[in-house]
Amino acid sequence: MLGNIDLKLKLWARSRYVLAAREMMRGIGLKYVKLLVYERTLDKEIIPVSTKVPVEVKLLTATDVRGGHYTGVRLASGDDLTSHDETLRRLDSGDVCFVSVLGNKVAAVSWIYLHESKYESIVDREMRIADDGCLVYDAYTWPELRHNGLIEKTTEQILMFVKSIGLSKVCAYMESDNVGSIKTAEAFGCSCSGDVTYLRIFGFKRVKEHWWQERQ
Repeated sequence: MLGNIDLKLKLWARSRYVLAAREMMRGIGLKYVKLLVYERTLDKEIIPVSTKVPVEVKLLTATDVRGGHYTGVRLASGDDLTSHDETLRRLDSGDVCFVSVLGNKVAAVSWIYLHESKYESIVDREMRIADDGCLVYDAYTWPELRHNGLIEKTTEQILMFVKSIGLSKVCAYMESDNVGSIKTAEAFGCSCSGDVTYLRIFGFKRVKEHWWQERQ
């Protein structure tokens, strides 16, 4: 009973009205964020995912992007839908992206960050990536195609790819009230290894990290 109430409260907290109010508060200098860090080692079995619709998961290439294959398609947060400047910047820097394609339509995207640390603006902090690991970030499924297992299938392919290049761990950051992302992470055997809380009240700012175990 209490679990259902907690879930409903978290879903309400992600509603568009509350999110809009939250952005307005941030705009005037008030902000609180709790960012969870989920991790998964790749020595565990990667269980195949079945989707409700036929989908092909492909590696995104800069050649296809520059060739106009994805004009008008959102491939990354803050991207231009024609020039794809942000997408190309990420690819040129060594990031990897997988896209799930349904027919001729891109249905989901997910990125892999392969560097030692990444600045996370939401908590105003440089976050170190676990040794011998990578970060899965900016995962997105088109709203009308959600609940078909598409991001789960994309994640399955990402885990297989990361394992194939010799890494042993993946991690992901998500806000504590993002129920959908948390459920997906846990379904793939990820567990929460720590959190980062960020509090800003006008000129005052505080960032605090808490880890369940020492990071390697």
